[in-house]
Amino acid sequence: MNWIKRHIFGFRTEDTFPLSNVRRFAGRVSLFFCVFLALQFMFSPLQDGTALFLIGWVCFCWSLGYFLYVVLLIGFFVANTNAQRLFVDSVISACLMILSSAGLFHAYGIISPDEAAVTNRDLVYFSAVTFSTLGFGDFRPAADARLIAASLAILGNLHLAVLVGAVFRSMR
Repeated sequence: MNWIKRHIFGFRTEDTFPLSNVRRFAGRVSLFFCVFLALQFMFSPLQDGTALFLIGWVCFCWSLGYFLYVVLLIGFFVANTNAQRLFVDSVISACLMILSSAGLFHAYGIISPDEAAVTNRDLVYFSAVTFSTLGFGDFRPAADARLIAASLAILGNLHLAVLVGAVFRSMR
């Protein structure tokens, strides 16, 4: 039982900082969501958006909470934070936010340049391009998805700032 608590859930008794167990557990849950959504988009055909919509909102809210609590609050405002750990946490948060917002874009819709059917890869591609604020212009959000796309771009900029800060912190 102790092995499961330690290796699966990440709970350790020898940590000096009390929030380390919470941070490690939240990171493992977030990584699980990332793998689940990645497998969903890779191997599942595009079906009706009800299940993916609900999963997308749950994962998006989790990723936003994970980013705010683990990456920003614990990562930057605790003096003894490891820079590599902050980098890994922010990469997990970015991947989860991209994949979960792809589920939301499936539900709310994106518009293809040639009016062809949108695939799972197109959803993840549009989500990643919006997150990185590149905006190539080949896909665009439907009217209902514009607020999600704008929020995703702002969150992508925040993630980029955290990643750059983690790199500079590790170089110090």
